[in-house]
Amino acid sequence: MIPSFEIQNYRLFKHLMIDKLARVNLITGKNNVGKTAVFKPSDYLQTKYSRIRFDTC
Repeated sequence: MIPSFEIQNYRLFKHLMIDKLARVNLITGKNNVGKTAVFKPSDYLQTKYSRIRFDTC
C-alpha cells in the first residue's frame, strides 16, 4: 500500500500532496477539476513496475 502521493508540475497541478492514503480512497469534485489527472501517474507507475501483468483479449 502507498502511504502518500505527490505530484509536481503535471497537467494542472503545480504541486499536489495527498497524505495518509488508505486501502480505499474517494476523490470527488466537479467536472474538469483534475480528478482523473490524479490517477494517471499512478496508473503509469503501476503498469511500469508491476510484477503481475494481465493480458486481455
